[in-house]
Amino acid sequence: IGLVQCIFIVVHIGFNTSQWRKAALPIFYFVLIGTGFAFDFSDRFVAQIWNYFEIAHLIIWLSGPVIVPLVIIQIIKIQTGPSLKECMILLLPLAAIIVTAGLGAWSESCDSALDCLLTKDYLALSFIFAAEISFFMLWRRKDLFEGLKSMKTGKERYWIVLMLIISNIALLVLLLGYLGYDQYPEELLMIRTLLGLTLVYLVSTSLFRIYPQSLELLSAGRRTETLSDSDREVAKRIQDLLSLQKVYHESRYGRSDLARELEESEMTISRVINLHFQKSLPQLLNEYRIEDAKRLLLQTDENIQIIGEEVGFNSLATFNRVFKDITGMSPGEYRKNIIT
Repeated sequence: IGLVQCIFIVVHIGFNTSQWRKAALPIFYFVLIGTGFAFDFSDRFVAQIWNYFEIAHLIIWLSGPVIVPLVIIQIIKIQTGPSLKECMILLLPLAAIIVTAGLGAWSESCDSALDCLLTKDYLALSFIFAAEISFFMLWRRKDLFEGLKSMKTGKERYWIVLMLIISNIALLVLLLGYLGYDQYPEELLMIRTLLGLTLVYLVSTSLFRIYPQSLELLSAGRRTETLSDSDREVAKRIQDLLSLQKVYHESRYGRSDLARELEESEMTISRVINLHFQKSLPQLLNEYRIEDAKRLLLQTDENIQIIGEEVGFNSLATFNRVFKDITGMSPGEYRKNIIT
């Protein structure tokens, strides 16, 4: 069941995404989980003919918690995904794996160097330690979670992120509790499989809501729906509200406020924005806010937090995150680099 669900998710993403860079992490993660289920399924057939089957099996299941923080960042930063700097967090877990497995090799008496390096308990401990480092690095970026619920599909993404964290930590705790056993008890394997099944099921049922932009059936330019004359008039009025009245300076300004000012339904507002501007309303508002912020950063010496509040952000952390997502640098770096 788990393998079939993973195959379905990977195939769906592969055939329907128009932005492979954004889809690469979820594809890799579900391929990894699906491979773990495939190893579970083939255990009785392959374990007897492949000496390192158990070690490979363990590595597959333990790799998931190491990379899941990057998957979580991808879910939160749906438009840009993890930056190169954020991807570098994998270097610390990799170092932890090498060092811990190396300590195991020095402390064990083995028939060969490979057998010594792949001592099961030390290998498991190294991946657990590596995953802890990854989650610590994610905790250091806790500013990413601020305002998540208020974003488009934010509530769904919030619960998926929470579920990913809980299930992966539960898996690590289970494996840590059974270190030292020659063979992992069947109860542990059953609980691990149930955790994996629950994880894949919940993600698969929410996948299409979580990636409304990253996993499009077709690129925006190939949509068959077109704007009517009345829709174009609505789009022009929206443009005027943004360009002339700068309604986005109000931090809590949203779709209902826009619909009320234009005396249109919220459904009409969403459809016009998606078709004409080819983005969601929060994305559109934030782009205008960042353009104003860039001008203020260059033309004034005002404090960065005050600038963020003036252009419509309700916290410095949110301002910094959105600014970096759009420009690739923080407000302070932008001011320093552009002026110099």
